[in-house]
Amino acid sequence: LKKKPLILYNGTASTISRSIPMEKENSILNNLANIKWAEVKKIEKENSILDLCSLIKKADLVISVDTGITHIASAFNIPTIVHKSSENVYPKSSISIENSLYDDNLYKMAEDILEYIYTMSA
Repeated sequence: LKKKPLILYNGTASTISRSIPMEKENSILNNLANIKWAEVKKIEKENSILDLCSLIKKADLVISVDTGITHIASAFNIPTIVHKSSENVYPKSSISIENSLYDDNLYKMAEDILEYIYTMSA
């Protein structure tokens, strides 16, 4: 039996202005819970940068505000959905999409990316 795809979510940045407010974060996680065939894990404080990198490397998709997490995922060639912000710094690559994490169709976008990944690897 194939394991469920892993989606990592992070809403915390180094500044409050770039972070997702806690009350909105629950809404985003509930939106992503619509993907019943994937596991959604919120990135918590990891013990070390190596632990964080190990976790990211296992992911099939990373959804995050623009932080080092998105840049690490990009370096591992893991698709990312990066929260649209005014700073426009996120990793620019063919596997990185800038979109609002408040979008009601976020789960559909994530599903489409995962389905594409699994179709291409089959």
